[in-house]
Amino acid sequence: MALVCVGMLLCASCGNKNEDAKEAPPHSVLTQRVSGAQMSSEKSLSGVVTERAELGIGFKTAGQILQVNVREGQYIKAGQLLATLDSKDYKLQLDATQIQYDQTAREVERLRKLYEGKAATGSDLDKAESGLKQLAVQLQSYKNQLSYTRLTSPASGYVQKVNFHRGEMVNAGTPVFTVLSAGQAQVEVNIPMAIYQHRNRIRAIRCTAAGRTYNMHLSSVTPKADNNQLMKALLSFSGATGKEITPGLSVTVDFLMTEDGAIGSFSLPLGALFEDSGRHCVWVVNNDSTVSAREVAIGAVDASGQVTIKGGLNGSETVVKAGADALHDGEKVKIVEKASATNVGALL
Repeated sequence: MALVCVGMLLCASCGNKNEDAKEAPPHSVLTQRVSGAQMSSEKSLSGVVTERAELGIGFKTAGQILQVNVREGQYIKAGQLLATLDSKDYKLQLDATQIQYDQTAREVERLRKLYEGKAATGSDLDKAESGLKQLAVQLQSYKNQLSYTRLTSPASGYVQKVNFHRGEMVNAGTPVFTVLSAGQAQVEVNIPMAIYQHRNRIRAIRCTAAGRTYNMHLSSVTPKADNNQLMKALLSFSGATGKEITPGLSVTVDFLMTEDGAIGSFSLPLGALFEDSGRHCVWVVNNDSTVSAREVAIGAVDASGQVTIKGGLNGSETVVKAGADALHDGEKVKIVEKASATNVGALL
C-alpha cells in the first residue's frame, strides 16, 4: 500500500509539471523586417578655411599715388574706389589730343563740302578722314589712361594688405592692394589615399567650425600625393555660412564612408544576434509565429549598435531583434506590435 501511494503521488506531480509547461505563456519578442544596410565608417581630419581667391589689385598705368582710401582689414565692395594717381599729366595729354581732334574734324567737314562742290579731290578727303580716325583712337586711349588713374575693386572682400602709400611711385600692374575675395569660403584638407581611392563611397562630408556643423561637398582633388601620401582636396559649403567662417580658421572635417561589402548586405540591431556553438545566429519568425535559428555572417558594427549581415539572409525575413537569448528552436512567440503614435496608452 505504501508503494502504491508513492506511485500515485509521483504521477500527480508529473502531471502538474506537464500542465504548468503547457500553460506557460509564449515569450514576447520585438521583431524587425530585414532592411538594406547603410553601414558607414567615419574618418575625421583637420582642415583650414581658405578664401575663394586672393587678388592682387594694381593700377593699369604708372604714376604717383595721390590718395589711398582704404586700410588693412577693411571690408570693401565691388566697384569701390580704393586709390587714385596724380592725373594732371594724363589730363593735359587728353586735352591736347581733344583740341587736335576737334580741329581735324572741322577740316574734314570743310573738305567734304568742297568735295561735294567738286572743289576738292577724293584723295584729299580720304586722307583727312583717315587722320580723324587715328586721332579718335588716340583720344580714346588717353581717356582710358585717365580713367586708369582711379583704382576700383573688382570684387567684394577684405583688404589683407596695403603695399603702397600716398606719394609713392608705382608701375603699371604692380599690386597696390591684396584683397581676399568675399565669395563663399571653402575648406582645404589633406586626405589619405584610402579616401581618395574610395571617394565614390563618400556618403556625406561634415565640417565642424566655431561650434557649428556644416554639410560639405567635394569640389576638387589634386591627383598627386605629397611626401606623406596625402592628396589636397577642396570642399565647398552646401549652404550659407555665418560671419564666423573666416579664412585661416581651423576646422574638423568628418568623412562618412560606406564600408566595403556593405552594399547589398543587411543591417540589424546587435541585440538580434546570439551565439550557438561559436556560430552567429538570428531567430527568423515563421508564418506560424514559431522561430527558427539561422546562421549568418556578420560585418562591422557602427556607433549606433547596427551590425552588417553579409550572408545568411535574403532580405525577405522577419527576425527577432530583442529577446533572442531566451528562445529555443521551434518555439512559438508572441510578437509585440509597435505602439501607434496616435494611440496613446493603447486605449483603442
